[in-house]
Amino acid sequence: MILKSAEGLAESIFKILKEEVGKSWLSKAGMALAKPAVKALVSRFDYAEYGGAPLLGVDGIVMISHGRSDARAIVHAIDSAAACVEKQVVQKLKEGK
Repeated sequence: MILKSAEGLAESIFKILKEEVGKSWLSKAGMALAKPAVKALVSRFDYAEYGGAPLLGVDGIVMISHGRSDARAIVHAIDSAAACVEKQVVQKLKEGK
């Protein structure tokens, strides 16, 4: 529930920012200068960058992905699952490490 609220809030903030920037040429110029930083920020909030989160409490690796996941997000989810296998996440959870 917290994750969904945060996603919705971030989406709303970026939408409002885009609307406000479009209102004046000065804002557009400022945004052009800030573009690299804004791209990095958007990337940090992009669910597709992470692909999904591991579902804990099962005897294996299960990834939960966003309902809007595209091919890029699924590839990242598979990469995350592979990393969990490499790091022996299930075994370490069983051992309490």
